[in-house]
Amino acid sequence: MYLTLLALFFTAVQCRESLNFDFGWKFILGDEPSWSPIGECNSTLYNINMTGLQCMGLQHAGTFASSAECCAAGTSEGAAVWQWCSAEAGCTFVPGDCWIGEMSDCEHPNIGWISFGTNSTPSPAPSPPPPPPTCPRDYPCNDFDDSPWRTVNVPHDFVVEGAPVSTADRNHGYLPFNISWYRKHFTVTASWQGQPVWLDFDGVYRASDYWLNGVWIGHWDSGYAPFRYYLHNVSGAVLNYGPDSPNILTVRVDALSHQEGWFYEGGGVYRHVTLNTAPLLNLVPWGIYAPSVITGPISSPLGLAGQQTTTSVYFPVYVDIQHSGAASGGGNVTFSLTSTLLNADGLSVGMFTARGSLPPSGWIRVQSEINFSPDTIINLWSPSSPYLYTLHVNLSSAAGEDVETVSVGVRSAIFDANAGLLMNGLPLQIQGFSQHQDFG
Repeated sequence: MYLTLLALFFTAVQCRESLNFDFGWKFILGDEPSWSPIGECNSTLYNINMTGLQCMGLQHAGTFASSAECCAAGTSEGAAVWQWCSAEAGCTFVPGDCWIGEMSDCEHPNIGWISFGTNSTPSPAPSPPPPPPTCPRDYPCNDFDDSPWRTVNVPHDFVVEGAPVSTADRNHGYLPFNISWYRKHFTVTASWQGQPVWLDFDGVYRASDYWLNGVWIGHWDSGYAPFRYYLHNVSGAVLNYGPDSPNILTVRVDALSHQEGWFYEGGGVYRHVTLNTAPLLNLVPWGIYAPSVITGPISSPLGLAGQQTTTSVYFPVYVDIQHSGAASGGGNVTFSLTSTLLNADGLSVGMFTARGSLPPSGWIRVQSEINFSPDTIINLWSPSSPYLYTLHVNLSSAAGEDVETVSVGVRSAIFDANAGLLMNGLPLQIQGFSQHQDFG
C-alpha cells in the first residue's frame, strides 16, 4: 500500500506544480510622494485637556519633535485622542512618542504626557488616491527599459537597506520609509495552458498593487497576511505561454503612508513567492481541514513526558474542490476523492473514498471520515512526543490528477479556568514569549 501511494504521489506532481519565483526581480526605490501622510493639527477639535493622564490601548503613530505633529497625526487618522511624551515636562517613556486612538481607559496619572481628546470623532484627512487600474506613467509595465534597475532576489527588505536618520521613528530603527517598485520578467510553460495558474505571496509590506502585462490585477493592504493572485483569467489581461512569449509582473509597494505596528516592520516583497498550477478540476489551495476529536480513553504511562495513546478518535476530513473552467465551458466533470491517512512509518491506517461531479466554475466541500481499525493504537501529539500522521488527498478526474499532503497531529487541547491548559487531559505549563517581527 505504501509503495503504491508513493508512486501515485510522484505521478500527480506532474499535474500540480509549484515553482520558485524568488529570483531575478528588478527593483528601484521610489521617490517620496508630494503628499504627506500627516496633515495639519486641528487644535480646536481636541477640546478636552487631559495632560498628565495617559490613555491605554492606543496605536503608536510615530516619534515626533513637537506635540503639534502628534496632534496632526491624530487629525489625519480621525483619532478621538492623541498623547505625546514630552521630555521637557518630565515624561520618562520614549521622548517624542505619539499615540493615537479611541477615548477609553484614559484615567492613568502619568507626568509628562501631553494629552488631548474630543467629544466628537474628527473626519480623517483625505487619503492619497490609490494607484489607477492602468499602468503608472513613470514606470510603464511593458515597454519600459528596467535594465538600470538593480537585480534583487526576494525575500527583500528595502527599508533595512536605508541609512538611519535622527528624524525617523525610533521604534522602527530610525530608518526612513518609502515607496518601491519591483518588476519580474517570466515565462509560463506551454503545457500549463488551459489550467489555473496563480502566484502565492507569503508577505509583502505593505499596501501593494499588481499589474500583469500592463493590466492592474489587484491591491493587497496587509503587510503580514499571505495572499494569491490567479493569472490565467484576469479580466482584460492575457497570460502568455511558451518560452518565446514573456510576461511582466509589476509591483508597487507602499511602506510610507501607514505602518501597522510600533516595532520595526521593513518594506518590500519580504517573503517568498511561488508560481503554481494544477489540473482544471483541483483541490483549492489551503482547502484541506482535518480536525480530530479523541473519543476513547487516553493512556499516559509517563504522563506528558512520554508517548500517549488512545484507541478511538473521530477523524473527519473536509476538502474543498473547485472547477477552474469558465462557466460556459461544457458539462459536469465527475471525480473520485480518496483520503488516506499514513502513520509515521508510512503505513496506511485508514482510507475513505468519495465520488461526485462538479460543473465548470463550480465549488464543493466534500466531508469524509477516516475510521481507524478497532484494534489500532493511535499515537497522540504532545510537545515532548510530537507524533504526526500524514494525510494524502488524491483527486482524480478526466481533467487530471491532483494530490496534496497534510501533516496531522491527534491531540486534545482544553483551557480550563481552574486547571489551566490541559493537553491530552494532563496539565501543561505554557512557556514562551512574544517576539515582534523586529531586528531580533
